[in-house]
Amino acid sequence: MITWLSACISARSVCWRSWPVLAQVSVQRRWSIWFSVYEHQHEWGEAIAIGERLLRERPEFSATLAHYHCELAAQALQRPMRNGICVQR
Repeated sequence: MITWLSACISARSVCWRSWPVLAQVSVQRRWSIWFSVYEHQHEWGEAIAIGERLLRERPEFSATLAHYHCELAAQALQRPMRNGICVQR
């Protein structure tokens, strides 16, 4: 199911075909699906936001979320700097 949803969901938009599938699963499972999709697409900020919701039920996510924060830091280090501050491209 994750592979199909990954193909169906872009980083910023959801195709309408995915909604019937998502409506059939529990809310907690929906968050897990979204987490997996964003993880697959390397959308670390989105994955962190959803992972923090899942953290209560799945404390083992803390190491994964820490890793995603490192991924965001690595991306920030690759951006141009102005006066010691990362700037958007």
